[in-house]
Order: sequence, then C-alpha cells, then structure tokens
Amino acid sequence: MGPELMLISAGLQAVGTLASAHAQSKAMKAQAKINEQNAKMAREAAYREEARQRRESQRKMGALMARVGKSGVTATGSILDVVEESALNSEMDALNIRLQGAQKAWGFDAQADADRSAASNAMTAGYISAASTLTSGGYDYYKATR
Repeated sequence: MGPELMLISAGLQAVGTLASAHAQSKAMKAQAKINEQNAKMAREAAYREEARQRRESQRKMGALMARVGKSGVTATGSILDVVEESALNSEMDALNIRLQGAQKAWGFDAQADADRSAASNAMTAGYISAASTLTSGGYDYYKATR
C-alpha cells in the first residue's frame, strides 16, 4: 500500500471510530432518558399507591369508629388505644409505600447517571482511539516517505 493510501486509510479508520463512538454514546443517552422516565413513573406510582393506602385506611378507621359508636362504647381506654395503634400502623404502611417508591426511583436515577457517564466515556474513548489511529497513520506515512 502506498504512503498516501496508508494516510487515507488511517483517516477513514478514525472517522469510523468516531462514528461508532457517537452511536454508542447516543444509545447510552437514550437509555439514560428511559431510566429517568422509569424513575418518574416509580415516584408517581408510589404517590398514587400511598394516597390509595391512606384513603383505604381512613375508610377502615371510619368504619371502626362507626362500629364503636354503634356499640355504645365510648372511645376511651383500650378501645382508644386500639384505634390509635391502627392509625399509626396505617400511616407506617403509607410511609413504607413512599419509601419503596423512592428506593425504586433512586435505582433508576443511579442507572441513568451511569448511562450518561458511559455515554461520555464512549466519546472520550472514541476521540482517544481516533487520535491514536491518526498518529499511527501519520507516523507510518512519515516512515514510508523518508
């Protein structure tokens, strides 16, 4: 292969390397966006489930208080303790739903961050590889024309 063809070949290889790095980076950025959407959906689903849990809890507490009132027993002493404990347990359930949603969203956010980092690394590696190819091609051209 002539020296000029070696130089052209190195240039084409460098362009190919950059195009490949760009495609890989673009794919990783797209995956990051998907993970961001998944995080958003996880948060929204947790908020909806938390609200549903609270509504259900309020409904049950209302039914319990109605039964207590219907029985003629006053809401004092051990009955009041049961009602308070039930309310606390219901609130803990709602907060656990929120926590689980936040943890799930955090996982998606962390993956999105990793994807964005991988996209950046792919481009950096592409630039380095292209520069190395061009340098090597330039050196080979230099040696061949000397």
